Amino acid sequence: MKWPESGSRFAFLVGAVLAALIPLLACAGGEDSSRDRRAAPGLDPEPPAPPDPQFRYALQDAVAAAAEGRLEAAAELARSVEVRAVELNDLDAALEMAILPGLWWLWATGEADVAVATVEAALSGYAIGELTPPRRVDLILAAFFADAGHTPRAKAFLSRYVQDVRPGAGGGNLELPPGYYGARGAIALAERRFAEAIRALESAAAGESRDLLAPDFRLGLAWERAGARDSATRAYERFVERFESELAGPQLARPDAWAVPYALTSLGDLYEESGDEQKAAGYFERFVQLWEAADPPLQVEVVEVHERLRGLRH
Repeated sequence: MKWPESGSRFAFLVGAVLAALIPLLACAGGEDSSRDRRAAPGLDPEPPAPPDPQFRYALQDAVAAAAEGRLEAAAELARSVEVRAVELNDLDAALEMAILPGLWWLWATGEADVAVATVEAALSGYAIGELTPPRRVDLILAAFFADAGHTPRAKAFLSRYVQDVRPGAGGGNLELPPGYYGARGAIALAERRFAEAIRALESAAAGESRDLLAPDFRLGLAWERAGARDSATRAYERFVERFESELAGPQLARPDAWAVPYALTSLGDLYEESGDEQKAAGYFERFVQLWEAADPPLQVEVVEVHERLRGLRH
């Protein structure tokens, strides 16, 4: 995989993002306070179903296409969801869908400059300051810019989100959602502060999280970059198993589905390095099957993994 560079071969995007209809989960994050512990607005754990079934299905199809490496199709579907979100006056969702192609391009290719330019172009089409705070897109952008190597920009987005949630000592004290800890973990990971990243991502991944920032997957990434390969393997496997425990196959409409191919290749790498060639081959094979119909520019990745798979079997 051509992971974005930020100090290690596994530094990469946290960022695939879904529309407002599958928002950040608002479970407890871990910062102690004796004041008001309400959840931040717009971050309900179980949002109502979209009023338009076609809207919902297009969103699910976009996520699945991205997970399968079909980025061109995913971008077209994301655009259709963006247009419908504007019609419904849900500008938060529209903006999130507008930046999706850049986010997906970053984690699929590692080309940070192209991805950042794409996201910046999408942002220019919206007056982000006019969206009702706190803006979950600030968390998504914080994670994205961290993994793209723009940590000062990432910290600015995260700081703005916190300021919106907790405007001052005399104001309210809304509970910070898992997405906050996911974004904070992304920044710490980009700065190679692994212990802090692990703590933040453990808070984000607590419970049956389906956070679009995929904190449970990123927890595996943090453990791996910290050199704790056994812990990394367990975290990656928990992530993959969540997709396969509900139905027979991967649930690619889940908000964190973008990370499935990377969990599979990471597990293949870890097991190959530990000498368990049978398990390594199993994960590589699942990746090849998942990206079988990936876009032509991504097929080189499929060929490379397939060659490794052949080597393990001979």
